[in-house]
Amino acid sequence: FGSDQDYQLDIISELDLANATYGITQVAGLHNNSKAFLFRGIARTHAHTHALPHSR
Repeated sequence: FGSDQDYQLDIISELDLANATYGITQVAGLHNNSKAFLFRGIARTHAHTHALPHSR
C-alpha cells in the first residue's frame, strides 16, 4: 500500500529486542495486509531523552 518494501520493518520484532511489548497487540489494519497496533494496560514510561537547547 504505497510504501517501499526496503523501508518496512516489523515493529513488534523491533520492540521485542528492547523487551518493550507488554500490552501491545498487533491487529488487522484498515487496508488489505496492513498492520495496526492496540495499546492496553498501564501507563508507559519513556527513557530519558536529552532535549537540545532552543536556538533563537
